[in-house]
Amino acid sequence: MTITEPVSLAEAKMHLRVEHSDEDGYITALISSAREYAESFTNRLIAERTYGEGEEAPEGEIVQPATAGEKQAILLLV
Repeated sequence: MTITEPVSLAEAKMHLRVEHSDEDGYITALISSAREYAESFTNRLIAERTYGEGEEAPEGEIVQPATAGEKQAILLLV
């Protein structure tokens, strides 16, 4: 399964005022953690999931795009 985060690395770096790429891996991990927390807090999926060959989405899985407020919350958590 591939997850497309609702907040991009570029958006997070702009929010953090980071111009170098030394911390890209760390920032990417923070984005994922913040998104997971937001999904847990709201009890809904906000990141697009793409399933590969042989993988199936869980029954009843519904992904709703993140709202502007949820994206801002993710950036604040990052």
